[in-house]
Amino acid sequence: MFRGIVNSAGGETHPDDVQVDTLKEGREWLYQEKDWKDSLKDYAILFGDLDSTTDDVLNSFLHWASVDETTDGKCHLKGGVNAKETRINVSRAKRRLERYENWMATVAEDLKDLTAMSLKNTLPIFGMKLTIDGCQRLVWWLDLTAFDWDAFHDLHPKDIARTFVWMSHYMMLHPNGQQYGLVFVNSLNQIGFWPFMQMLPLDLGMQLDEFLISIIPVKTKFVVLMERPSWAKFAYQLLRPFLQAKMRRRVAVIEKGQHPPGYLYEVVGRGSVPEGIQSYPGSKKADIIHAYLLGKGRSWKPSTLFSNKK
Repeated sequence: MFRGIVNSAGGETHPDDVQVDTLKEGREWLYQEKDWKDSLKDYAILFGDLDSTTDDVLNSFLHWASVDETTDGKCHLKGGVNAKETRINVSRAKRRLERYENWMATVAEDLKDLTAMSLKNTLPIFGMKLTIDGCQRLVWWLDLTAFDWDAFHDLHPKDIARTFVWMSHYMMLHPNGQQYGLVFVNSLNQIGFWPFMQMLPLDLGMQLDEFLISIIPVKTKFVVLMERPSWAKFAYQLLRPFLQAKMRRRVAVIEKGQHPPGYLYEVVGRGSVPEGIQSYPGSKKADIIHAYLLGKGRSWKPSTLFSNKK
């Protein structure tokens, strides 16, 4: 099942897909297919908390559907940045959007009144950080070293789901994520097999994997895995042959002897590493989520991407 989730991350393109030239045309086509404002009305509070509307959500799927699977060579860092198609594949956007609608419906009851402030005591438990790297990509840092494990084990699964859904929407509506792509850095902190398996109920874990990997409209350009325990190395070797070649090229494992010191800088550049990452001096100022939650103002504004297509 996980293999299917990973391999469906890029979506599918069909010969009879409809393509348009502008975001406005794309939204009009999508609205002809369905009243999305009504279909997604239960999440208006979430969208509004991120200074967004249903139109902005549709735009995020249209942005995603206008990105080529190749990379733009202008970026000097690993994975590159998104390259743009000349047109927007609205049929592809619709398929992804329908998957999003269906997934969100399964947790709708748990997402009532979901805002950043509703998570002010929950988000810090995970120690998640977001930065902007040297190629302007969004970088999501999930470091198990930063977890407050005592508080984490007291969390209800619903609160875990709310946290990751909110973070996912922050990323999918962030203009840097849409225009340049996402880099994911995950440190497993040598966690044991059973502690890892007991982090989440199995069904919730698979549900969140599906949402983060193959539903939210953000192109992941590169993945870095750090501090892997032996069991995780074995699991990845079993999975790797079944991954598409393009997926394998986007994953790097930082382990002693495999990469030179400072390899992470080749992925995200200097100045975009937050505090607390092992062996890499970081900056507290780099983390845009920290500033957001402290109430210092948004670190980003509603997207102006594709302004010539609106």
